[in-house]
Amino acid sequence: AVPLAPGLEKGRGLSYESLNGCLAEYIEKVRALEQVNQELEEHIRVYLDKKAASVGSWGVLRENWEAIYHQVGEAVLENARLMLHTENIQACAEDFKARYENEQPFRKAVEDEINSLYKVIDDANLTKMDLESQIESMKEELTLLSKNHEEDVKVLYKQLAGSQLEELDVPLGSSLDDILEKIRIHWERDIEKNHVETGALLRTK
Repeated sequence: AVPLAPGLEKGRGLSYESLNGCLAEYIEKVRALEQVNQELEEHIRVYLDKKAASVGSWGVLRENWEAIYHQVGEAVLENARLMLHTENIQACAEDFKARYENEQPFRKAVEDEINSLYKVIDDANLTKMDLESQIESMKEELTLLSKNHEEDVKVLYKQLAGSQLEELDVPLGSSLDDILEKIRIHWERDIEKNHVETGALLRTK
């Protein structure tokens, strides 16, 4: 297995453009190596022809030929490594592109959800402002009702002060219902008292 270039194992750290750049670079290297291989083969053929014609010692020619042969073999192996590396980079680029295209619908869905949440927030703010306005109106109405209630109580006290009823012990802050209840009890007591006095007067007569 040929190791990936630094950073490829991270996958998401590389952009699609950088992967295309690496792929183009390795393709250029492969082409250059192919050209070098052709030149080396031509040089070997020329060299062997020249040595065969000028040198009678096969041992020296064999050593030179083996050295060049090993160089060509190493170049071929390096070429194969670069090809495999290029295929790995291309596969990673295709995988990255597929993941990117698959994530686009999710991204759009998230953006739509965020926009809808912004609309909910705006509606909530408008509702809050409306409720605050209603609360202020209710506070003003409550203040007005309390003022009218106090005025009604004062008027009622003035009316009671001009009557023949004895003054009731009712605090000023009492509600109108409490005052009416005390007046009713006071009237019932007076009626009972008058009823008793009238009965006694009739029996005496």
